[in-house]
Amino acid sequence: MVMVTVRILLLFGILIPYEKIISYFERKIEADMQARVGPSLTGKFGLLQPLADYVKLIQKSGRKMLSASEKRWFFLQLMSMFSGLAFIPVGPGFPLVDSQLALFLPVIAFFSYGIAGVFFGVQEEELEKTLIAMRRSAQMVVVVVPIVLILLSVGIFSKGFSWSVILQKSPRFFIDWRVFSNPVQLVSFFIYFLAGSAWLSMDTMGSDGSNMEIMGGSSSMFAGAEKILFDFSRFYLKFAWASLASAIFLGGYHLPQSIADFLEQSAGSFLVDFVEWIHALFKVGVILLLGSLFTKISPRYRADQVTDLAWRVLSPMGLLCVLSAVLWTAGMDH
Repeated sequence: MVMVTVRILLLFGILIPYEKIISYFERKIEADMQARVGPSLTGKFGLLQPLADYVKLIQKSGRKMLSASEKRWFFLQLMSMFSGLAFIPVGPGFPLVDSQLALFLPVIAFFSYGIAGVFFGVQEEELEKTLIAMRRSAQMVVVVVPIVLILLSVGIFSKGFSWSVILQKSPRFFIDWRVFSNPVQLVSFFIYFLAGSAWLSMDTMGSDGSNMEIMGGSSSMFAGAEKILFDFSRFYLKFAWASLASAIFLGGYHLPQSIADFLEQSAGSFLVDFVEWIHALFKVGVILLLGSLFTKISPRYRADQVTDLAWRVLSPMGLLCVLSAVLWTAGMDH
């Protein structure tokens, strides 16, 4: 129990500055795309801008009391974070829990984020706002369906859905990564990437644009610690999505065996764990930045258009990947 607590605190200690590092590069990339400078005034090259944002938000006083719907929303956000903590191999010492269906357990975080919109950004006494939030949540759940199908195909290829089986069969050299192992896995990676990018671009609590008086989501009046918690919880789900992609398709946090053996002989297992964390965070950071870049350069679609894409294109392709995985593994066995 003590080691589990230490690992959780270690991960949060890593994620808090990591979130600001990724946001710094996202803002720089976005500024360059728009012919702007981006963060540049606070510290050299604007490197201290994330720290300045933290200080600014902490100094702002938010509302004294949260409504009942907002409390439920924050509670579901914490559920999402801890469920992802336990079931995703983000680095050495993770996942904290493994089971025969562990591959699907991180989806709990995705689903809970989607249904959280029912409890936040709406006024309980106004039916219109409640129905809009329920519609958005249902749309987000639909976008998760292709992700579930892709996880199913990965489990079929690995002949198991536990992380012990999947990570054991995960190649360490990049030329042998699962994404390059066969065409089905390559297509599966792109479906997972597209579905995840579409899901992360949706705002469960936002309005449908027909009524500008509807408040919610990132447009609601956050301030102070509330804004920090909202931004961090949303980043955490992005981190979970990218970590899952890295673990499944890109070899996870494991170093090539020759490098791991050399580091262990040189300085022991501590150095191996440290380098593996750097290795994992680098992969996840690249996926996050690519996802952010993809959403920036893509046209802005309505939520119903994203739902149609997921339901009519990505889900059938995901199902096709599942069938292809069954036929591929059956052919290899014979």
